[in-house]
Amino acid sequence: MRKFMGNIRYRLAGFMRGRYGHDTLNAALIGTAIVLDVVFMLTRIPIFAFVSFVPLVLATLRMFSRNTQKRYQENRGFTNFFRNLLALRTHHIYRCPSCRQKIRIPRKGGKMVEITCPKCHEHFRKKI
Repeated sequence: MRKFMGNIRYRLAGFMRGRYGHDTLNAALIGTAIVLDVVFMLTRIPIFAFVSFVPLVLATLRMFSRNTQKRYQENRGFTNFFRNLLALRTHHIYRCPSCRQKIRIPRKGGKMVEITCPKCHEHFRKKI
């Protein structure tokens, strides 16, 4: 029995070699599918059952994809989007008027501050 299970494990590892696997975006897609299934169980509206398959299929296709660079970029964009969304709660994000560089400044209750751009050293004032 051990030899049989070892053989299956070896074949599965060979199949997954060169494929992308699991990441944060896949976890979010699977979580979305679970939430939609729970909503279906509570409401019994059939559209939620059908819609819950979409993120599940997407997660499966991403997991078995051999285009690892593209999947990595998708996951990076997803995590950056949510990191920036959470940063808006604790920081203001301004653009330098001369070079358009993004500058992240911690929130402080209504003070006027002078900001120096780290790229072009332009000085400008903003209310935080």
